[in-house]
Amino acid sequence: MLQVANSAEEALIRFLLGTGFRIGETAVAERTDVDWEDKTISVRFKLKFGFKPKDYEERSIVVSDTLLAWAVYCPLSNSRTLSCPASTGENPTQIKVDHR
Repeated sequence: MLQVANSAEEALIRFLLGTGFRIGETAVAERTDVDWEDKTISVRFKLKFGFKPKDYEERSIVVSDTLLAWAVYCPLSNSRTLSCPASTGENPTQIKVDHR
C-alpha cells in the first residue's frame, strides 16, 4: 500500500499505524495533543469538532521517535486537514480526514 501512496496518504497510513488512532481521532488530532517530553499523543474531547473519544475515555499513546519526527515536518493542524510537505519539496500535499 505504501508503494503506491502519495506523500499525504503515506503520512496518514504511518500515523494511523504508529498511533493506533481511529480515523475520527486522527481527524481531530492537534499539535497541542503531542507531549514532546513524554513522547505521547493524546486523544481528548474536542467539543469544537463535536468529537468524543470512544467510551468517553481520553487516553495517551506512547509513540516512536520516528513518528514524533514526522510530526515536526507534518504538523498536526487545528483543521481537519492532515498536511505534509511533498517529498519533492513542492507545495504541501493535503488529505482530508473526516471523522463523521
